[in-house]
Amino acid sequence: MYVCESCKRRVGPGVAQYKYPLNTRDVVYPVRKDKDNEIIDTGGVGHETTVEVSVCPFCAQRRFDDTVSTDHVEVVLTGVPQQSSLPQQSSLRERVVLKQ
Repeated sequence: MYVCESCKRRVGPGVAQYKYPLNTRDVVYPVRKDKDNEIIDTGGVGHETTVEVSVCPFCAQRRFDDTVSTDHVEVVLTGVPQQSSLPQQSSLRERVVLKQ
């Protein structure tokens, strides 16, 4: 289980989690040598992810990737409505779960 960082829904067990980078940086890796001064890694250049988000299949499909399938999951309401004087307050929450 996890909480989607985009829509803030709780996601049930067995539902795929998608990670998407929001920020990257360029990096230069130095040459590495062993104790005999022989090169064991030539180093190089690349990219590192500095910020990424974990999202549910619905947010992955809607905001990031059109190829993600949501046929196997659904959004359900969990909890019981509270009796209170304020009608907008409720303990109902949305949760993404696998379809049965």
